[in-house]
Amino acid sequence: MPYVQAIELIQDERDQLEHLAKHAKHWRERQRSQTILWLSQGKTVKEIAVLHGVKEETIRTHRRNWRHHKIEAIWEGKRSGHPRILQAVHQAQILSWIDSDTLNSEQIRQRLYEQYQIEICQETLRRFLRASGIVYKRTRHSLKKKML
Repeated sequence: MPYVQAIELIQDERDQLEHLAKHAKHWRERQRSQTILWLSQGKTVKEIAVLHGVKEETIRTHRRNWRHHKIEAIWEGKRSGHPRILQAVHQAQILSWIDSDTLNSEQIRQRLYEQYQIEICQETLRRFLRASGIVYKRTRHSLKKKML
């Protein structure tokens, strides 16, 4: 029989973990909460790893973090990644340019470079504009001939 290192939980911790296992926004938080609950019920690391579809070392890491940090071990931290190119100042400036003039994305890119020496690709700019609720439609000429 495998050695089981059960985790002792007080009722308040159990209630918090049960709530997080069902309602946490991030799937990793839900998974970590469920892992700690199962460990407190006496399930083995191997059983939990099979249930979650992860390596056993992941479950051991969750258990170790729980012992050291308690509920803070469950929360999802910031992820590393590329820093944002468009800062809040630049975003506000782009929105003010759009309010004052009708510009396409290439013209906005040129203004950003002239004023702030920032080079961004058009897709980055389009993603920002979509997230800001701005809808850009290309101006098309009518295909119908005008009746005289």
